[in-house]
Amino acid sequence: MKPSKSGPLRIALALTILILLTCCQPGTVKEETKGTEKPSEQDHLMYDQPPKPIKYTGNVFYSEQGQFKFNLPAKWKNNYIALERRGKAIPTAEWETVFIFTPGGKFVHEEVPLLTVTRLSRKAYQKLRAEEGPFPGTVLKSNESNVWLGILPQSNPYDPSSPEGQKFQSLSIDYLILRSYFVP
Repeated sequence: MKPSKSGPLRIALALTILILLTCCQPGTVKEETKGTEKPSEQDHLMYDQPPKPIKYTGNVFYSEQGQFKFNLPAKWKNNYIALERRGKAIPTAEWETVFIFTPGGKFVHEEVPLLTVTRLSRKAYQKLRAEEGPFPGTVLKSNESNVWLGILPQSNPYDPSSPEGQKFQSLSIDYLILRSYFVP
């Protein structure tokens, strides 16, 4: 007896029909529910409100001297070190924390910041605002006595085609993301 060439085709067709009928029955289509997602940049611009934290990354950096907490982006793991010191980026700052890029956990001799968080007195902040020229960074948090600024690099300091340049670019964040990871 010869096997029919159309037999496997008929079986495949029958399975396809069965799958389509099963998936497309009324009441069986489940609506996808979205979990907590990071808000889009457009959402922030539309509502003009400070963003809410994206998520808890499980790795919170706490600066006792800087008096702030920061949910470290998971992608930064093994690619940064934090230096805390008196203000260097802004000389009138009371304190700054610099998150320095260390490709693969290796410290290079020059400081290449991924982020600098600066704490200024309110008086120093108002004086800085009154100065001519571009304002450094964005306000992350403030209270009656202090203002915290986040300062991100203006550009990639490495050749974008180099391994370091590609890694630095992949770790870069923008101000909206920064504000959403900063814990008030």
